[in-house]
Amino acid sequence: MRITDKYKQLNVQMHAEKPMYGVGGGFWAGAIWEFALKIGGRTCLDYGAGKQWLGKSALKRHMRVTSYDPCVEEISSCPEIKFDIVICTDVLEHIEPDCLVNVFADLDYYSEKGIFLAISTRKGEKIMADGRDNHLIVKSFEWWIDQFPCHWEFEKHGEDDEKFWGVIRKKQKPKKTVVCVLRAGGDFTTEYVRRLYDGIARNTARNFRFVCLCDVEFESELDFIETRTLSFDLPGWWAKMEMFKPSMADLGDFLYIDLDTIISGSMEPVFDVDEPTSLRDMLAPADDNLNCGSGLMFLTTKFRDIIWHKWREDPDQHMIAAARYGDQRFLRQWLRRWRRWQDVLPGLLISYKKGNAENLGSQGASMVIFHGRPRPHEIAWKIGIDYSSNFYWANTDGTKNITAGKTEWPEGFDVIGELQRMFAAGETISEFGCGYGRLVGAFEPSKYKGFDINQSAVDSARQKNPEFVFNQIDHPSDMGISKAILAYTVLLHISDEDITDCINSLCGLSERIVVAEILGKKWRPSIAAQGDVPVFNRDISEYSQLFNAAGFWLHYKIAHDYEHYPGAKITFLDFRRIGSD
Repeated sequence: MRITDKYKQLNVQMHAEKPMYGVGGGFWAGAIWEFALKIGGRTCLDYGAGKQWLGKSALKRHMRVTSYDPCVEEISSCPEIKFDIVICTDVLEHIEPDCLVNVFADLDYYSEKGIFLAISTRKGEKIMADGRDNHLIVKSFEWWIDQFPCHWEFEKHGEDDEKFWGVIRKKQKPKKTVVCVLRAGGDFTTEYVRRLYDGIARNTARNFRFVCLCDVEFESELDFIETRTLSFDLPGWWAKMEMFKPSMADLGDFLYIDLDTIISGSMEPVFDVDEPTSLRDMLAPADDNLNCGSGLMFLTTKFRDIIWHKWREDPDQHMIAAARYGDQRFLRQWLRRWRRWQDVLPGLLISYKKGNAENLGSQGASMVIFHGRPRPHEIAWKIGIDYSSNFYWANTDGTKNITAGKTEWPEGFDVIGELQRMFAAGETISEFGCGYGRLVGAFEPSKYKGFDINQSAVDSARQKNPEFVFNQIDHPSDMGISKAILAYTVLLHISDEDITDCINSLCGLSERIVVAEILGKKWRPSIAAQGDVPVFNRDISEYSQLFNAAGFWLHYKIAHDYEHYPGAKITFLDFRRIGSD
């Protein structure tokens, strides 16, 4: 038990009556960020978040902050995922002594890389309704250290006459370094760098360093992306040779990845490789060890030094001799002696073309390698999660009503009126899954844009509502930024495999997402039985968890009986970005 019901109600009352109760989290943002940089923390759980001031602080620009507090209704659901770092500041002294061991267990369970603690050692300044001091535990630093789980190694970062603070680092595998190269003037942009980094970060729990050698100035959205300058003005693919230069020696052994690579699965087996390794040419037979690829290499400092000295003997002549096949022809004299990724990690690297990834997706691979046309951006980055060619709704009759009812409004309640009540007049709206434009009557033409993956639905919407704007998209991220996004009975048609990516994409575009759904997994078989459409109804707790993980909280909800499905309700869920209001 984390908290007794009686004590929970006392804290709920404190939060309601005292506006400044539970507002100290933001004070620690700088120290938390410094800790995160050291251990590679990208996500964090604010455990005992109170008024959620940490989630509203500048830390949200750098990390994904999720808030949890059993005494604050909108963030009272226990997280279902783990986080790089768990933050627990000015909380533990408030815990009931008999529950302390369970709270320690929570902090340990939810943290992958580390824990940041700040604990008061003095009496509190507030009295609860039952007459007790709100600091239930007033003990010294030494007492707290004795209470911590025996496997915690606490590093004290500071102490004064009121509190102490510090961190617990979880044991991690050795830090890995990843390098990529971006040369201006070609097909690749900073978007490729960001997507490569994001793909790795999503698919490993390890701390890693990410370095981009480039000749363009760009501000990384994440401080974890380091940039170093290309200094030799080598043309095209030859710019990769600069990763062998002596000034890169401080990086030690590292993994090089071409930008035309999509990370589609776990990076753990890739990071486990620690010997010189290169690709077999992606189109070559399995027994061909002559034709090598340089798109993915594990490079040791020793070999980089050898290769650089050979290259500097006569760079111009090397480029002329290998002009047709580029850097990998020059590098072949070393690469052909190394192990092949395809042999070391069979099945975990596939070619977009040869592996038929266009139709079959990533097939469980860690990486999809493009090696030529098309480039990833030319197929809208659609690997593993395909919202166009492999998705039912892209090819179905885009004009049909998914309820299969005989009326355009099978809900049996005033949908347009409800939407007008939810959205302020003049508020800019993007509708994800607009279909043929059934809901546009709730909005002003100049403030609305509709998006759908089905071209025939978009064509029909344009014909029926010429004063409104409608666009066909292949992925939610194609919509662009909007003040608010509406997804009306859409997410229940997104598969369980794709829903996380879909919601994360939507949350990256707006500060407000309004979802309307028939909630409850129990409805999956009954709704599916009434038509041929794929349905994936979910419980409200699942949506709350998915949106919480993306930095959103449930601001408001309202439900209406759904006439077409007796006993069912359509529930409107209004999610807001934490700190946006």
